[in-house]
Amino acid sequence: MKHGPNILTDMDVDWSIDFYTKLNRYIVVRGWIHCPDRVLAKLYLRDMMGNVIEASKINMYYPSAQVAPDIGFEIDYLFDEVFIPGFSMKAVFEDGSTFFLTSGEAEQRFLKRNPANHLINKFMSMIEPDEFKTVLDIGSRARSGRNYRGYFPAKKYIGLDIMDGENVDIVGDAHNLSKYVPSGSIDVIYSNKVFEHLFMPWKVALEMNKVMRPGALALIQTHQMLGMHDMPWDFWRFSGDAWSALFNEKTGFRIVDKVLAYEMVPIPFYYLDQWKDVESSAGFAESAVLVERTGGSHLSWDVQLDDVISNFYPE
Repeated sequence: MKHGPNILTDMDVDWSIDFYTKLNRYIVVRGWIHCPDRVLAKLYLRDMMGNVIEASKINMYYPSAQVAPDIGFEIDYLFDEVFIPGFSMKAVFEDGSTFFLTSGEAEQRFLKRNPANHLINKFMSMIEPDEFKTVLDIGSRARSGRNYRGYFPAKKYIGLDIMDGENVDIVGDAHNLSKYVPSGSIDVIYSNKVFEHLFMPWKVALEMNKVMRPGALALIQTHQMLGMHDMPWDFWRFSGDAWSALFNEKTGFRIVDKVLAYEMVPIPFYYLDQWKDVESSAGFAESAVLVERTGGSHLSWDVQLDDVISNFYPE
């Protein structure tokens, strides 16, 4: 934070950066800056490659900025060097006063208002009581170096994965969860970026019901839109409205909350006229649902994974 007689702070200036994206060598930053009784004269961005760019548009109409009508800005430019993420910005007002912000501050604000983080916090608060003792992590293997055991330090944590490895306590297929985990023994289920890789997620939902006790909670985080990965075991994408097909009264669940987060835009590799409005149809990198087990289920899906798929999950 810079200080000086003509340097303003967050106490003086309200601001938001809502759009910071890169496509190949093209950068776009959009947002708004508002300081009561001051008019923005110039706005500059300095990136981590040393480029300094003046905003092409300032004091523009910005519909999501409710504090004032004409406080929006846009900065867009091409860069030549290897991309290094991050930037700082300098706002200069007509009276000569200045205001500085950084991409780190902007990211903190973005994450703070992100609905996925709000849902995680809600989930963590709900499972804090002592009655939620045992946590089952479906897909727990630390394949990319990420280990969620530390999320639940005061709980009994059980990691299940289809393959052995770091952070795996039980090697088993989630489609046959009740084969490995006793009935009604689980208070909490957590699963992060796994459901898109489940060949029959509806069968896994029924298996979850078998091992969860009444009132148990589950948080499932997966994707609504993301590039194909871990081929050939990348099967599904989930909209916010898709969750009720898996978790409902018939499968023995109640949806407590659900979110879509981390907006993304699909960009075609080759432009055709049919894609001219593609930027207006944003998707979401994350789709997440928080559910409660409310009762048993009489449904079944008597199909084994080996009967319908011949290959195995990639290491």
